[in-house]
Amino acid sequence: MSPNASAKARAYRLDVTDAAETAAVFRRAADWMGGLDLLAANAGISTMNPVVDLTEEEWDANMAVNAKGVFLSNREAVRHFLAAGAGGAIVAPRIDARLHEPRPNRDEDTRLKQAGRPVLEAGPGVTDTGLTEPDRLPTSRRARTSTAIRPVMSWRFARRIRPASCSGARRTMTVRFEPTRAIDIAALLDGGDAATDRAVAEVLASHGGAVVTGFAGAGDLDGRMAEALAFFRMEREAKLSCAVRRYAPGHANLYRGFHPSWEAPGSPRKESFDIGPEPPLTSPDVPGAESFREANVWPGRDPVPGWRDTMLDLQRLLRDLAVTLMASVARGLGLAEERLLAPARGRNATLRLLRYTAPGGPDRGEIGEIGDGRRAVAEAHVDTGLLSTIWQDAAGGLQLRGPDGVWREAPVVAGGLSLHCGDLMAALTGGRLAGTLHRAVARNGERHSVGFFLEPDFETGVVAPRGGAAVSYARHLVNEFPGRFEAPKAA
Repeated sequence: MSPNASAKARAYRLDVTDAAETAAVFRRAADWMGGLDLLAANAGISTMNPVVDLTEEEWDANMAVNAKGVFLSNREAVRHFLAAGAGGAIVAPRIDARLHEPRPNRDEDTRLKQAGRPVLEAGPGVTDTGLTEPDRLPTSRRARTSTAIRPVMSWRFARRIRPASCSGARRTMTVRFEPTRAIDIAALLDGGDAATDRAVAEVLASHGGAVVTGFAGAGDLDGRMAEALAFFRMEREAKLSCAVRRYAPGHANLYRGFHPSWEAPGSPRKESFDIGPEPPLTSPDVPGAESFREANVWPGRDPVPGWRDTMLDLQRLLRDLAVTLMASVARGLGLAEERLLAPARGRNATLRLLRYTAPGGPDRGEIGEIGDGRRAVAEAHVDTGLLSTIWQDAAGGLQLRGPDGVWREAPVVAGGLSLHCGDLMAALTGGRLAGTLHRAVARNGERHSVGFFLEPDFETGVVAPRGGAAVSYARHLVNEFPGRFEAPKAA
């Protein structure tokens, strides 16, 4: 933009291959500008490798940005145009288009034309900078640069593509993972539905989990999750300001807050940030349980406006959903609702943001290859608590193992959440359900997820999966993770 221009501009960092982030950024941009008038979807990459050296990962990355990224951006623009009922334009990059000779794009939705929204084509990648001054260009191009298109908005692709030779690469990938079932639970919003209750209970019993859709708030869930994950785009110092004491010895918080990626060999390649109830709960006087009374620790400033409210709203939304699902599971198993609802009453829950970084070698926290070109980046484990829901970005990678020992993929579904059981469900259901073993897998690049864990209040009596006498949930946590919640003692 010219330095003499009176218009204002705002930049947003965006991974154009992520549908949720794309929707969130378009919404924020449209809110700031009072609407959307024009889109120039010109983000692109190329590893420039010849085909004989091109890896599958490079091909996927190129197509994700250059094809899927344009599609996602165009789709969001079209949705805004149609919703506003006003004019708009799409400048669609085409490799064969002549610069500054726009013409209608026959491939675009005819509804745009009927609504008076022009669709233009232009050669990609040209921006009016010092590099396009006439004395810098060949004579044949000088006449075509006088009206160079200035992009209205631009996006930075956050993932770095590292060219690599395919020599020595494995050619066979034989393992395939079947997806878990997806269940529309909209009928539960109207007070329950016997068929839906049975479907939810049966898939938890047979597969260990499912993907649920159609619940209250599903429509804008992906955008809200993308806003929550803006935490990881903050500077490291800002994130470390709310790190737990293990990583920041001067801090008071042991339980809630930021857990940075640890660089020690064999450590998990992930970072996380979690919150609990606000205000904090009380807990019984169990050694180590004092950390359960901690208040949430927030960064000094929100990574995006309204971020803290978004986090708390998501926690309330997901807790209400999880309690609704507890009642549904009870009905589906033929149990009294109160049997499963009693430990779910209260306010306790954890909302956790997760960012997994790219695999980089067996000494950097990877657990091992799983047979389809990906590696496990998080140790298989069972959650402590009642029910868990997991939202995933477009990278996916969540896998659940059923009682039959089969690993299944939790597919990424727009407005959907993966649902599985925590360890306390075994005793509550008389062994008909069990805690679900699950893991995260990845190939290259980052993956993001948001976990929600429904938990009893800390004073609530619970029975561990291995049986025994009932103890408080606080005691159960300390028993399962001895030393984790206690402050380190001086030597």
